[in-house]
Amino acid sequence: MSDTLLLGIDAGLTNVKGVVFDRSGTAVASATTETPGHSPEPGRDEQDHDDLWTATVDVVGDVLDAEAVDPEDVRGVGLAGHGHGLYALDEAGGPVCSVKSTDDRGADVLDEWASDGRLD
Repeated sequence: MSDTLLLGIDAGLTNVKGVVFDRSGTAVASATTETPGHSPEPGRDEQDHDDLWTATVDVVGDVLDAEAVDPEDVRGVGLAGHGHGLYALDEAGGPVCSVKSTDDRGADVLDEWASDGRLD
């Protein structure tokens, strides 16, 4: 058993992935679960905060429960995720609305601005 393990978590739009690496960079455990989303209309995608959190907790639990992993040996955690969405929170840190991960309603306006030079 290694004395130093690192946990990587990627909370993406379609999946949450977790991988535990040893000192040499070899993956010793991994897990993936789908992050459910919904499209209220074409060009808009949303996710529920609780669904994303639950998927992340499940993946972390799965990799830490792997036979090759002693959770006490995990010395660092790296996080990556979807960075261009809207994650609106209230004063207490609770969600105000679902995660707005994609919204293409302004695409026509941006195309117009690009063609007439307003984005230069």
